[in-house]
Amino acid sequence: MDPNHVALLEQFVKVLKQKPNLIHDPKLTFFKDYLISLGATLPEDQSATSTSPGPSGESKATAGQTNEEEEDVPKPEYDYSYVIEEADYDEVELPSQVEEVSEESMEKSSELRSAAMAALGDYNLEEALKLFTEALKSNPNSAPIFAKRASVLCKLKRPSAALKDCDRALKVNPDSALALMWRGRAYMILGDFEAAQKDFSQSARIDTNETLEEWIKENKPNADKMNKYKIALDRAKKDREVRAKKERLRRAQEEREKAERENAAGASGGTGMPGGAGFPPGAGAGSHPGAGMGMPGNIQDLFSDPEIMSAMQDPEVMNAFMDVQRDPNNISKYEHNEKVQKVLQKLAEKFGGPDGANM
Repeated sequence: MDPNHVALLEQFVKVLKQKPNLIHDPKLTFFKDYLISLGATLPEDQSATSTSPGPSGESKATAGQTNEEEEDVPKPEYDYSYVIEEADYDEVELPSQVEEVSEESMEKSSELRSAAMAALGDYNLEEALKLFTEALKSNPNSAPIFAKRASVLCKLKRPSAALKDCDRALKVNPDSALALMWRGRAYMILGDFEAAQKDFSQSARIDTNETLEEWIKENKPNADKMNKYKIALDRAKKDREVRAKKERLRRAQEEREKAERENAAGASGGTGMPGGAGFPPGAGAGSHPGAGMGMPGNIQDLFSDPEIMSAMQDPEVMNAFMDVQRDPNNISKYEHNEKVQKVLQKLAEKFGGPDGANM
């Protein structure tokens, strides 16, 4: 077998050991199926139960959004190959900034910084971290040393600590390209791709380098997806608010109409018949039951009729009476409505026309 192929396979296995969930990547389905055929036990797919391996990214993308909004917008498929989950570790010392650093302290800090750079060159990260920390104790106002220590912390997979160092460096020097670059890297490996791209871009405008350009290119697809996802969530939230407002207006309108009907019924003495006991005199053509029917001489006679009172509790009958009350000619609309005609006929038989004659 080609030694180069073996070396690549070895690197691939190392990556899988660091990120076991990568085995569930759709691109590796063929390899996953092969392992299963050999009887291998695979780790559970964490992406199915977790919103994101990067706590900073997804939480910021969905901050303030409801579960309903998240359900409305499909989540992007990010490349998590370089995102890590931080382990527990001791906090690194963060010396307080001072007003002035003596020449002696600056010289000592410079010596310690040189020793730390040598350790970093040998990839002795723990020693480099220790020496950079000592250098910062001598000169806590040095933005370059904070940025360098942040680079070590990122390599030690402690990005949250690296963010603090970068923030301190940028407090001292807002235009520190190195601090912006490593803060972007810390965001990137935490899964906050959009924040990472923002810092990368700002750093590149000040001073770019080959590593930075590579990170920008690698992070851009995830950053674009995260940005579009946030926009979609905001749009879904606004759409939901518009729908909720329309629903509130609809319900308010229904309540107003209901109150108007109840007020109209109350004005008639509680009979449920707008304008008193029936239609106005002379309503509609004489061919309809109830046409030309006048008001009864004693409205209590109407209240005492259980059949009429029961009919008036029917919304359809009630609405018909209200419609005809607004315009007596509308009585023709209910010519073929047996329910309404039955009540009209009952009223006509009970009260008759204006002269008292039955219809």
